[in-house]
Amino acid sequence: MKILVINGPNINMLGKREPEIYGTSTLDDINKRLAEFSSLVAKDVELEFYQSNIEGEIVSKIQSTDAQGLIINPAGYTHTSVAIPDAIKAVQIPAVEVHLSNIQAREDFRKISYVSPVCLGTVAGFGEDSYKEFEFLKIINNVIPNKYLGNDCAYLDEYSLALSQDTLVEDVHFSSLFMTPYEIAVKSLLVNISDILASGAVAKYFSISLSGKLDSNFIEEFYRGLDETAKLYNIKLIGGDLTKSDKIIISITILGDYKERNISLRSNAKEGYIVAVKGEFGSSAQGLYNLQKGIKEDYFSEIHKKPVLYPEISSEIALKTKYPYAMMDSSDGLFDCLYQIASKSKVRIDADFSKIPRKTDNKDYVLYGGEDYSLVVVLDKKDFDNIEGLTQIGSVSEGSGVYIDNVLYNYKSFEHFK
Repeated sequence: MKILVINGPNINMLGKREPEIYGTSTLDDINKRLAEFSSLVAKDVELEFYQSNIEGEIVSKIQSTDAQGLIINPAGYTHTSVAIPDAIKAVQIPAVEVHLSNIQAREDFRKISYVSPVCLGTVAGFGEDSYKEFEFLKIINNVIPNKYLGNDCAYLDEYSLALSQDTLVEDVHFSSLFMTPYEIAVKSLLVNISDILASGAVAKYFSISLSGKLDSNFIEEFYRGLDETAKLYNIKLIGGDLTKSDKIIISITILGDYKERNISLRSNAKEGYIVAVKGEFGSSAQGLYNLQKGIKEDYFSEIHKKPVLYPEISSEIALKTKYPYAMMDSSDGLFDCLYQIASKSKVRIDADFSKIPRKTDNKDYVLYGGEDYSLVVVLDKKDFDNIEGLTQIGSVSEGSGVYIDNVLYNYKSFEHFK
């Protein structure tokens, strides 16, 4: 699958042009990072990069492309060009509009986009990160629409199997400066088990692909961590692969059983449902901060290296609930869970910040800090009353968006390691 990435006028001047607005990264820097990101999260995706300061050249490039998806930053042509959106409509490929700055917070003329109406969506204001994961996922889901995409697990109903795959990358999800090979292995497997728990299934089998500049000591300690964690959760390793790469990359595929269980879908939230949680939020992000500051032995640092999972409450929800429910783990943060469920279910979610379980006072960590792997579940009140151990933090109503203490919050992505 090919995705064409088009950048419009003056984007070639990034790094020099108004760095206080557009950042210090050059276009080459952004393209290289985007290509690296693509190779990690979507190995079958080929990226083609194109930049022009001339409207007609951009139109011709769109008309002649053989790509199956388009990511476009029209830059100044966003507010003036009719020809570019006409070209996008003519070729009928899914497109996502991207802007480095938040165009809605700038001059009035920049708030008008002629390109937005012909795109699947628009991402703006996150700098170079605006180009990344959500755009890829939107395009892939549009090109290959099917019932298996859109949740952390794919459900194979004919076999009662939940399947999930997750990848951890050195200096993105963990640092070898702070964690031993044993600790890296433990966290890698726990992260994947957590996806199965969030589905309501029970983890049974996994396979692993491990890449990096590996030696025998690393392999021995890493696989010892895997084995002890697998035994703790009664799951079996059934295969894998070893390859060489510049950074450590761990990719695990895990299978879970959901026979006679009620499983989760992000689209299951309904008006009148309760928003509840199990676990705390912000501790892992606080732990990463502490580790970066040289604090290696405190509570938060340990939580970051070895997340706490909740298999008992997951099973209780899957076995006791009588109505559809939505459940996620907070791998990408509490707010991400609320946003994904609200968006998929087309509802409004309200949360009371004072009710969110936490041990850190950093509000950003609590809402946006990921890698806690606590459970966020949105369920019918009757089911909530029948399950012990959940903490209510909010409710669901008609509408859209996520409100914290009656204030609408915009989406903000979690960067696993920065």
